Amino acid sequence: MPIQSQYDVIIIGAGPGGLSCAATLAASNLSVLLIDRKKEIGPKPCGGLMTSRGFSLLKGACSSVSTQTVSLHLGKRTQEVPLGKRPLHVIDRTALAKALLNRIQGSANITLRTGTPVAAISEKEISIGNEHISCRYLVGADGANSLTRRYLGIPTRARGLGFHYRLPTSQKADIDLSAIHIFLDRNRFGPWYAWVLPNPSFVSLGTGGDASVFPMGKLRKHFDRFVASLGIDPSTAPFEAGVISYDYQGLESGNCFLVGEAAGLVHGITGEGIYPALISGTEVGKKILDPHYKISIADILRTKKAQDRLARLLAQNGPLAGILHHAASLAVRLPSSRERVLSLLA
Repeated sequence: MPIQSQYDVIIIGAGPGGLSCAATLAASNLSVLLIDRKKEIGPKPCGGLMTSRGFSLLKGACSSVSTQTVSLHLGKRTQEVPLGKRPLHVIDRTALAKALLNRIQGSANITLRTGTPVAAISEKEISIGNEHISCRYLVGADGANSLTRRYLGIPTRARGLGFHYRLPTSQKADIDLSAIHIFLDRNRFGPWYAWVLPNPSFVSLGTGGDASVFPMGKLRKHFDRFVASLGIDPSTAPFEAGVISYDYQGLESGNCFLVGEAAGLVHGITGEGIYPALISGTEVGKKILDPHYKISIADILRTKKAQDRLARLLAQNGPLAGILHHAASLAVRLPSSRERVLSLLA
């Protein structure tokens, strides 16, 4: 489809949020331009962890490594945490993008343009080099460093940094890399944690945090020592890092919308972002189709609020983080309290 100078809807960013919004608008009478700065849709520094509620939205269109248990490490203690009705899934982001792209394939009203960064946004218009393309609705699904968010004048006060090594699935280590592991260690990782996530095509071994709480240089040094303690040479695997935005201040501003990480919907403790992106993208699409529709993300915001509150508590009380980690470890050992903890995290 040729590029036009005007569209009903322009979606900036073809991640899970942008693609789910486009899929909701597919086959409608609205002309949609879906644009992404990257040539290839999908690859992103991400472990690919999804809870069952998010994975169910994919309806089997994307393969995963799934588990009913998680290995929780606290100091020298390791315990297997049964997840019951809340299994976890690890997916490949490229496979996820392919599954979501299939939902808009063949939709005559959607134009996908990749490898094209947006230079500027003005009143109902975007600029791409010397091109100026206008729209009735603008959707910012452009991630942690959202240009759309800056255009709306919404500051981002809560940022983190996540990083990991992409280990080959054949990697040898002193722990089982085919299982999901969570490591709590206040001295190494501050109030956060490190993880092992067995992706279908690689193993993510990573950590993350907020530089205003725990210096990233210090975290990286401790993390590399931790990786080596697992019998892994970090220099043999690709290293990836990405900014994380979790400062939510709303989705709507007139005919302009933010979805997913651009809206700051990433959860403060688990870092879950795919599920909020899928839901918010779909909800914004419904709103565009019907201006009287009331966007509903109450479930996401309820979980996010609880996680963000806990994240602030951990960040502001350094020594208390260790106590809270021990309390969480005890809580998941007891069936009576395990479900409550899992409902907060998964």
